[in-house]
Amino acid sequence: MRLSEQKNEVENANHNYKIIAVDDEGGILDALSVFLKRSGYTIKGCTNPLEAIECVKNEHFDLMLLDFRSEERRVGKECRL
Repeated sequence: MRLSEQKNEVENANHNYKIIAVDDEGGILDALSVFLKRSGYTIKGCTNPLEAIECVKNEHFDLMLLDFRSEERRVGKECRL
């Protein structure tokens, strides 16, 4: 299988997955978004846990990525589902 065919298979396998990422540093969210979008994922970035909770209430996500060392220090407690 050629590399381009492998890339297409990966893109087709990932294109339906939605990821939400929570980090208080916008630069990290931006970098993560670029990487995941290039890998075929749909990503939503949130800069605080309360924003993420509102997003999860209104939309389905397959995976949540959390920065547990956030400045708010409450990420794990607030984002527990």
